[in-house]
Amino acid sequence: MALSRGTSAFTLKMAAIAGMSCNHVANVFGDVMAPAATMILFTLGGLTFPIMAFLLCEGYRHTSSIRRYATRLALFAVAAEVPWFLLWGPSLNVLFTLLIGLGLLWARDHLRGRGAYGLVIVAGVAASWLCDWAIAGPLMIVFFHRVREQPRGVLKVMAAFGAVFGIPQLISVWGAGLGAAGGLPPAIQ
Repeated sequence: MALSRGTSAFTLKMAAIAGMSCNHVANVFGDVMAPAATMILFTLGGLTFPIMAFLLCEGYRHTSSIRRYATRLALFAVAAEVPWFLLWGPSLNVLFTLLIGLGLLWARDHLRGRGAYGLVIVAGVAASWLCDWAIAGPLMIVFFHRVREQPRGVLKVMAAFGAVFGIPQLISVWGAGLGAAGGLPPAIQ
């Protein structure tokens, strides 16, 4: 699948894997790394989910069998849960968030009436509370799907979610690391 300006799905998948690796390194070794390095790794890692959400929307749009697509995603989500649980504790991994998002896309195309779809959105977002990328993840997927035909829509969604969810997270990481080390101005600490 080729995306705009020659970017392929494979390239995006490799970028997501690299970002995910950065995020995991920051999570595991952040306490012993320089705060600036931890923040850089978290920033790069923050790109992982938006890429995965975008690719999920593209996969939904181009799959020949949503049932097989959802089954594969569910199997990987269950298989990944054991290491996720051992590393991060009792929550569901990001693949469950993607599965919820896939269900929301399916519901958008198959439910009649806005009320029913609204209830499914509320239920999906509520269920995501147990998952990585809670609340923001399923909403980002829905918004990506809505703007799929707009030339700059995906970038606008990423910028909006980055501003609302990413910047506060980075400030908190930065404040915890650099603030303790004296790297932040007193007004921000």
